[in-house]
Amino acid sequence: MYLHIAGETGLPGILLFYALGFVLFIAGFRLLSPTKYPGALLPASLLLAGLLALALDMSFSFPLERMEHAVLLTLMCGIIFSTLEGKGAPGSRKWYFALAIPFLVFCLILGKEKWKFDYYVQKSIDYEFRGNHEATVESALSGMSKWIKLDPVCDPMELHTARGYLKMNQFDKAEEELDKALEYSPYLHRIHNTIAVAQIRQEQYQEAISTLKKSLRYCPGYNPSMINLAYSYYRVDSFEASKQLLEKIDLSRDTNLLLLYADIEKRLEMINAQKQNNGGK
Repeated sequence: MYLHIAGETGLPGILLFYALGFVLFIAGFRLLSPTKYPGALLPASLLLAGLLALALDMSFSFPLERMEHAVLLTLMCGIIFSTLEGKGAPGSRKWYFALAIPFLVFCLILGKEKWKFDYYVQKSIDYEFRGNHEATVESALSGMSKWIKLDPVCDPMELHTARGYLKMNQFDKAEEELDKALEYSPYLHRIHNTIAVAQIRQEQYQEAISTLKKSLRYCPGYNPSMINLAYSYYRVDSFEASKQLLEKIDLSRDTNLLLLYADIEKRLEMINAQKQNNGGK
């Protein structure tokens, strides 16, 4: 999750996120003082343990994508800060809350935009799965946001619109959306693979080979790119390179790939036989 925040908001965003965690932990450790906060040792310890578990979970997954986890984090923050505030002099820190109002408004606006973005991402994925390509594009366009650009797996919304346009053979619009997607996530292998799909469908196989090599450089072993690269090699008569790629892929569940592999072997046998005949002459 930390890399996601850094990738989407940059250095200022990740620094603010770390600052929030730092302030929260400092406030929690202050509650561990038995003289200032009698009876708060056990609750404060449990709260800090929960925060530490959440912080560690963020290193491996996206816990705040679940609404209940976000509510739990908000509740723990509220308990810690309200306990500290309750020990201060009455009215001594009320101006803190006035300063927090613009920040809270900003968070509400950002939260609304995030909810809208995630909602339409899921709708566009559902429509794409059902084969309703016009609805895929419409949902993706409805979810476009100036505030949020990447979904939980770092796919820009423009990638979903591009896939919809590709299915409708609207290559110009698809390429325009893919160019925008690259601006937000230039090293994402799925974007480069989708660009290659557009090139293959327009029979631009040499360009597709170059694009797919880039995709595999960013994510070695990415199966869709390996399949597309093998097919592109096949279409430019690079049968040996195509065969070597297909041998790295599980072909047992795909009849089309099995037929492609068989055809490549047949063509290679014909080429070798022709070479032997030429050599014999």
